[in-house]
Formats: sequence, C-alpha cells, structure tokens
Amino acid sequence: MKINRSAPTARETSTIVAVMKSASELQDQIRRRAYELYEQRGSNDGHEVSDWLQAEAEVAQKKVATHREQIASTGLRSFNSVATGANAIYVGLHSPG
Repeated sequence: MKINRSAPTARETSTIVAVMKSASELQDQIRRRAYELYEQRGSNDGHEVSDWLQAEAEVAQKKVATHREQIASTGLRSFNSVATGANAIYVGLHSPG
C-alpha cells in the first residue's frame, strides 16, 4: 500500500483544525467537571481517575442529549450513540427507508 504524502487541501486542513478545536473544548469541559467533583468531595486527593471517568461520562451524556434534540427535528428515523473512549463520541444516524 502506497502512502500519500501530499500536503492536505485547504478543506482537509479546515476539517482537521475544527476537529482538534472540538476535541480540545471537550477535554476542557471534562477537566472542569472533574475538578468540580474533586471540590464537591472536599478536595480530597486519591480519586482523580474516578472523577475523570465520571466527568467524561456526564459530558458525553450531555453531548448525546444535545445531538438527540438537534436530530429530532431532522426526520431521521433513529439515533445511536456510544459512550466515550479516549475522549471520542461516536454518533450513528439512520435515515428513513
């Protein structure tokens, strides 16, 4: 298999930048929520991983809910989502027919 080493097009570059910005914003939301959870526990150390995972799940649920609301008005037949893994959210859309 030959690897294409040409420079990305302007459209590809724009898409890459948008995805990176979105991932960065998502990580910031998770980080802020994890810190809120830390503070709610009285700022006790030792729960970093569980705080992060809970924050990740909560942020993902909010994202999915937002997408469901947006999709509800589009006429699509169904909406599937898979929880986060490495800060990624998979969204599957199925059109009528």
